[in-house]
Amino acid sequence: MRVAELGAVQAPLTLTERPTPEPGPGDVLVKVTACGMCYSEVNLRNGEYPFARFPVVPGHEVTGVVAALGSPHDLRDTLAFAAAHGILPEVTPVSLDQAPGILASMAAGTARGRGVIAF
Repeated sequence: MRVAELGAVQAPLTLTERPTPEPGPGDVLVKVTACGMCYSEVNLRNGEYPFARFPVVPGHEVTGVVAALGSPHDLRDTLAFAAAHGILPEVTPVSLDQAPGILASMAAGTARGRGVIAF
């Protein structure tokens, strides 16, 4: 997989290849489609965390697509857990056959939530 890696304090991000992890039991592998950097990553780059180890792949604010599930796994259980803990407050889980209609409703402004996870 391709990652944006920070190699050292004040270094620029560089695109690097890393092995794609295999999801373990109960894990979800997410193919990240967009990632934001918050101020904690800016502080990391600026050297404000003496405990930091480099190289590091910054960014914990992501959107993406479920690429693989560890076995045994039911994605609905993961979504229920995440929603119960406020991790996915703006996401609507749908089945793949429902996705086109839901996306059209979201574009029209008539669907609940700002994101869709299809399973």
